[in-house]
Amino acid sequence: MAERAGDRGKAADGSDGERLIAEWFESYYEDIYQYLYFMLGDRGGEAEDILQEVFIKAYRNLHAFKGQSSPKTWLTAIARNAALDAMRRRRWALTGFVSHKEDKAPPSDEPERALLTEERRAQVLGLLDALKPAQREVIFFLYQKERSVKETAALLGCSEARVRTTSHRALRVLRKNSEFQQWIGGEASDGD
Repeated sequence: MAERAGDRGKAADGSDGERLIAEWFESYYEDIYQYLYFMLGDRGGEAEDILQEVFIKAYRNLHAFKGQSSPKTWLTAIARNAALDAMRRRRWALTGFVSHKEDKAPPSDEPERALLTEERRAQVLGLLDALKPAQREVIFFLYQKERSVKETAALLGCSEARVRTTSHRALRVLRKNSEFQQWIGGEASDGD
């Protein structure tokens, strides 16, 4: 969604701010939720709870949005900080590579398909347990969201070289696991 010139720096108290946050919610809900789900997993709906926190924080701090980045980038930064805070509070390993849509099989699916989906999800989550939070973020943006190295660096506020290095290290950790090789069916590129 293109940002309107009048959107920048509106006061968070008022119907204009509420409308703007509602528009952003409609436009960016899915992407922000996927990021939170990837980082936190689905432990009791924590990703959904933090998603609500993100938009509440955005509403409360709308006056701080100066338009120097896109609203999506700003919301992702808020989500990143909220996810890292939650991880520090809970001190548990990050999980969540599989899309939340794959999390639960539709009721019409056969039990075998549901079981296979759950097994695949457990495998992927197990593989990601070996990664550090920074590595999971890079893997999320490069491979789950298919962002370029340049876009990933901008989203994470770091250099492209750091993204490449982090990706390389994460893939090196994953390649040590024979299940990863079977799952991807070969080699993964280092995100170049």
